[in-house]
Amino acid sequence: MTAGEVFQVRLEKHEHTGWRRLRVGAWALATAVAQGFVGSPSVGEWVVRHRTDGRELFRVDAGDEEEAAVLRAELDRQLEELTPDEFAARWATAQE
Repeated sequence: MTAGEVFQVRLEKHEHTGWRRLRVGAWALATAVAQGFVGSPSVGEWVVRHRTDGRELFRVDAGDEEEAAVLRAELDRQLEELTPDEFAARWATAQE
């Protein structure tokens, strides 16, 4: 069984709540000061959920449009090649 049979991935809007909103604002300000502009905004977050009940396994910032496409391709590759346990373990480590 592959991870893709157990999990699905989709792009969702950021959860701009509490500390996240503050971090995003601080990052934007720091970037503007350091580089004189703010880079392309993030298009959202890739969210991986269990197909059966929609429980969230993890979410990761998608980055700008180009980064989002690259990350989606990597997620799709791993969903096709890894077992559910391997996929979950790999991303649990990445989230730490």
